[in-house]
Amino acid sequence: MNRIVVLIAGAVTVVLVAFASGYGYHRDELYFVAAGEHLDVGYADQGPVVPLIARAMSEIATDSLTVLRLPSAVAAGLTVLLTGLLARELGGNRRAEYIAATCAAVAVIVLFTGHLLSTSTFDLLVWTAVTWLAVRAVLTRDDRLWLVAGVVLGIGLLNKPLPAFLALGMLAGVVIAGPRRLLRNPYVWAGAAIALALWSPWIVWQVD
Repeated sequence: MNRIVVLIAGAVTVVLVAFASGYGYHRDELYFVAAGEHLDVGYADQGPVVPLIARAMSEIATDSLTVLRLPSAVAAGLTVLLTGLLARELGGNRRAEYIAATCAAVAVIVLFTGHLLSTSTFDLLVWTAVTWLAVRAVLTRDDRLWLVAGVVLGIGLLNKPLPAFLALGMLAGVVIAGPRRLLRNPYVWAGAAIALALWSPWIVWQVD
């Protein structure tokens, strides 16, 4: 792993943690904290992931903005790291990794969502992680990565349903452009089944 990319990602997390308490609560954060006091497998407008994180952070340190926002800072750093790794998987050299990671590190969307506890923070991480896992699985033919992708996608869907569009887009891309061998790969469908199984409690809650 490129050490410079790791340092860039780590720097993003450190900066976000250092300035986490510089602004008061965002209204959504107050909602997540309140939802965390009434844990459930689903809510009218989101899944259970962020309320569960809010509850865990509140148990560690009540009314601490720094602690509440710590998971978001870590998620932002991981997004930067995975962006650099994705550049390498796509054939980029070390310079391309630096550029990709640096662009992600200074991107407004990464810094803004990394500063707040938000569903968007983890949604961004899930899209990046699933994309990296899929690209690596195709290039290395390590089919076990599809199972990991299924777990990440399932957790992401419990955060919010938007990653389903990523999965459908990938499926459409494979059907249109290939590699179509993936359509016959049992690991791909096993990963999809894992994601659906993890997401199913939220689906059942919504139906009910």
